[in-house]
Amino acid sequence: MHPALLAGLVSGIVSALVTSGVWVGVYFVAVKSDATTTTMAPTTTSIPPLTSSMPSTQLPPSVSSSSSQSSTMSSPSTQPPPPTPSIYEAGTTTPRPPPPTQPPIPPSTPCMSSCEFHYAESIPYNLTYAHGSVKDSTIDHWQRLLAISNKSIDIASYYWSLLPNDVDGADYSAEPGTAIFNNLMAAGKRGVAIRIAQNYQEGGYPDTIMLEKQNLAQVRTLNFDDWLGGGILHTKFWNVDGQHFYVGSANLDWRSLTQVKELGVVVYNCPCLSMDLNKIFEVYWTMGIPNQKLPGSWPNSLATMYNAQLPHFVQLNSEQSAVYLSSSPPPFLPQGRQNDLTAIQLVIQNAKKFVNIAVMDYVPATLYQQENVYWSEIDNALRHAAYDRFITVRLLMSKWPHTSKEFFGFLNSLADINDHTPCQSFVNRTCVNPGAVQVKI
Repeated sequence: MHPALLAGLVSGIVSALVTSGVWVGVYFVAVKSDATTTTMAPTTTSIPPLTSSMPSTQLPPSVSSSSSQSSTMSSPSTQPPPPTPSIYEAGTTTPRPPPPTQPPIPPSTPCMSSCEFHYAESIPYNLTYAHGSVKDSTIDHWQRLLAISNKSIDIASYYWSLLPNDVDGADYSAEPGTAIFNNLMAAGKRGVAIRIAQNYQEGGYPDTIMLEKQNLAQVRTLNFDDWLGGGILHTKFWNVDGQHFYVGSANLDWRSLTQVKELGVVVYNCPCLSMDLNKIFEVYWTMGIPNQKLPGSWPNSLATMYNAQLPHFVQLNSEQSAVYLSSSPPPFLPQGRQNDLTAIQLVIQNAKKFVNIAVMDYVPATLYQQENVYWSEIDNALRHAAYDRFITVRLLMSKWPHTSKEFFGFLNSLADINDHTPCQSFVNRTCVNPGAVQVKI
């Protein structure tokens, strides 16, 4: 865990989008332990140092850089899935017990030495911050993952637009996306097995069509209309060689590297977590089979031992840490896998001082159904944190040209609780440390 997060007894990081679709959440909680650490033989892979030098950004042959579309960031038009039955007991965060006939979960892949943990950020070009405040870039870590790939690269993705073939006259900010795509092609040409699970779009995506036509990658597409009546695959992660992985908000889009604020985590030499993440990918890969139906139950090989009740204790940057991976929706969860919603609620409920949230949209309601309904689970958790436990909540929402004005009413409603939060204590008749909700756009 990054040293800055280890100053207190318990700290956490959440990289999440809470408004729609399917995504994978990774929850890291650093804990102090009095147990003596046993030194074990390392099983690390030799990894070249992180470098910001950019490889060639020449477009692959057969790719046109001209289009009449705008360069403004956009996402394919999709609809999130309708509510699905919870796998949790009503009103609790306790998973329902598995059927008594469920076979035991197979043992996990061990991590024999400390895992290397980093943040990865995308900051739009021409935005400047104080020296040291911006961590390693998404570009550099994606390039590093490609450089060290030897056997396999599995990518779970929403959509693809690394090449600037959707804009007319793309500028220098499109170059990193092209470089990433070229190096992905190079990995496929040197024999690395590449698998891509992507969200459905009519006609597909030019990037992955090219990779598949050149036999450089296997591609499967998930259409949630077929199973849930709507929804999207909103996950973005890379899993390399069963050893290294990235999980974050960045799409496979050149704009996510240079024009949009993104945050993720990258972990190297961590087979125990990488192989658990692989189980989530295998669910997507299975559901990407043409005409695939939702199974009545998932095979035991995709079950996990690790969740909020029993996290995986690993060394992250030589610090003892408790980690689990969550996913959604419930029909995609094999035995033991934590549900995203409950994982987010637990992070909020376990906060001691503050909850900081950065999201694209914040709406405690469904948006894309014929009859939308109020959906207050996360909104209620934030209100309870500020009112009941005197937590400071800071919420940062993005503002886009397409952002609906009605979103602001929900934000104002959340911030209005500041006028009513009780006081934790008084000093000279002055309220000290009341809970608070701060909202910025």
